[in-house]
Amino acid sequence: MTTATSLDMVTVRLPRAQAHAIIQLADAATALKEAMAAPSGQTALPVPGPAAGRVIQDRASAAATREQILAMLNRAGTSGLLTADIAGSIGGVGRTTYALGVLENNGLIFRLGVGLVTWYSATHRLALIAELLNRLPNHDLTMQEAGDVLGLGTTTIRTLLDTNRLSSRRVGNSLMLYRDSVADFIRRIGSTEDA
Repeated sequence: MTTATSLDMVTVRLPRAQAHAIIQLADAATALKEAMAAPSGQTALPVPGPAAGRVIQDRASAAATREQILAMLNRAGTSGLLTADIAGSIGGVGRTTYALGVLENNGLIFRLGVGLVTWYSATHRLALIAELLNRLPNHDLTMQEAGDVLGLGTTTIRTLLDTNRLSSRRVGNSLMLYRDSVADFIRRIGSTEDA
């Protein structure tokens, strides 16, 4: 068994990329140690590697991002915005996704859809529900009709059926969604219930 002390030195030959990665890791550990010793009011840490010199988004910047998203959704009204459209305007998918999650958890926004999600401001919830209920015909709907009313694709309608958020009956080879089921789903949009 070999024991090493702090005065021992070991020489190891590594490919340049691996040696560079080890140096970056050591620099990151040093930066983290210095940040932990910094005053408690500090809200940002240095980021090692390719982003050296930049800092992680601090709380004020995150709040500004949330305010910007909320303003965009308020302007969009009952049309809403896709996640990709919001991320394109904000300038980052990660930052946008995090901000959308915070806003949704705070009840300021809500989403409609599975996969390709459309976001809406909570201030427009009742107007959106009224608009969707006005589009709803007075009969049971095919999957395509339900998709047209809700602004969703048939794959998403199928997912909503599979998760029992919509109900249907089989007529021949096709499914007919119960009008009342679609109306109930519309009324739950944006609520704390599972919509």
